[in-house]
Amino acid sequence: MPSTLFPNSTHQPRVHPYTPSNTHSFAFLSVTKRWPNILTQVIDHLVVQNNHLLDQLSSSSSDSQALKDKLSQGKAIISLISELKYEAARDKELSPLDLKQAHTEQEKSIIHLYNQELSKTKAAGKSTWFSASWLFTECYLYQRLHGLFNQHEHWRNFDPFEHQKLSSFRSSWSAVSSLCLILHRLTKQQQQSSANHRDDVGLQAQFNELLSACLWGNATDLSLLPNMTHEEIQHLQTSASRKPESVLRDDSTQVWQTCFETHSSGPDAHAGRSKRIDFVLDNAGFELFTDLVLADWIISNSKATQIFFHPKLIPWFVSDVMKKDIDQLLESMVDPVQFFGSVCTDPSSTPILSDQPPHSHVHVVQEIGKRWKGYFQTGVWKVMDATLLSFWTNPLPFWDISSRDQQLLEQLQATELVIFKGDLNYRKLTGDAMWEVETSVEEAVGPLNGLFNLLSLRTCKADVCVGLSAGKEAWVSTIDPEWRVNGKFGLITFVPKQIKP
Repeated sequence: MPSTLFPNSTHQPRVHPYTPSNTHSFAFLSVTKRWPNILTQVIDHLVVQNNHLLDQLSSSSSDSQALKDKLSQGKAIISLISELKYEAARDKELSPLDLKQAHTEQEKSIIHLYNQELSKTKAAGKSTWFSASWLFTECYLYQRLHGLFNQHEHWRNFDPFEHQKLSSFRSSWSAVSSLCLILHRLTKQQQQSSANHRDDVGLQAQFNELLSACLWGNATDLSLLPNMTHEEIQHLQTSASRKPESVLRDDSTQVWQTCFETHSSGPDAHAGRSKRIDFVLDNAGFELFTDLVLADWIISNSKATQIFFHPKLIPWFVSDVMKKDIDQLLESMVDPVQFFGSVCTDPSSTPILSDQPPHSHVHVVQEIGKRWKGYFQTGVWKVMDATLLSFWTNPLPFWDISSRDQQLLEQLQATELVIFKGDLNYRKLTGDAMWEVETSVEEAVGPLNGLFNLLSLRTCKADVCVGLSAGKEAWVSTIDPEWRVNGKFGLITFVPKQIKP
């Protein structure tokens, strides 16, 4: 019989998972407030799409059966999403996923996994929306939502969140151009410096600054802030919103010393080989952009010669990165005026620290966008093979990767550093469990401890938090009682690889 605490894991820690049954938890707020809001926005967007189809039908003189079929299916999907919304709000039993939603062997395998894990939660008496763990139900929600589209032929490749991701990134021109100017200057400095002279102190300062930008890029999360205004987005993306004391744990020095310093003390420090870095991505748009900025700097200033990116296979948690989002971001940078609009050439939108005319900023963004496209074309940067990406959208903690996906684990162990971006990855790393905040990170990550160099960059947007020093929780709680969930505080958490005896 499966454990009643973590029925979906062989690892059984000493604490319970967060569940929506606790009415004082962020999990409860998510099920009762956030999810209905998200699903309602999807329905509203589908209504708009269906109205566009009606307009096309009224003006079409050719055979319009395909449009009629798509419209009919769109209405059916709206009805199914309404049912899903009703079930979640009333704590209904989590229903098995339907195999008719799958069209490939990989999709069938994913549905089988969900249904197998669902049977375990049922055996443990925790298979309703409020009794199952929050981590399980939230992943189930997005997998089931995807299935509703995937089972309808004309909507199979539809991303119901794409318009939100694109709209959010369009609000980011000032921050995008500012970071591009900084990266451009750093690249020129690196090119002009002597090949025999490496300023580790200066490089570490650059690394820390770009790591900070990468961390705070995670603050813009559309699943948590679906009604964010353009002004609020821009504020989150400025350095003025980032304060050192807002980083509650900062392992950046240890990351630098282990993975990037010339005389690294890590287990592979003297291997004399080129290195690879992996990013397990989170949000599309501005956060993805900051990930690529850091990746660019790493390629130019370290021994890393290749970077792998792990996106999601399906629309996930509203704003998570899919491969197409990477492609769209690159195209927006190569032609920024087309994507961002007239703001690119508006003198009032001049980036911080710039005394150059607006057209020069456009040129720098274009130059960097072309360089990034070149990295992908030449294999310096790669998107991880799709056959190895389904693990990231299963409903389970990462604890069991060795038994769940040995092939993926072997890939992660072959890399110098795995950077896990964002809140959901942090929740999965720690099992989304009710740890005391002073619990060691090593205990919280359980079987993952020491398997590979692991770096988590996360702004706090869920209750789980570990690895804080004594007194830190009391201090931050007096400053901001909502510190765990409002995205205003961050964690830079590193767990080093261990050498097997």
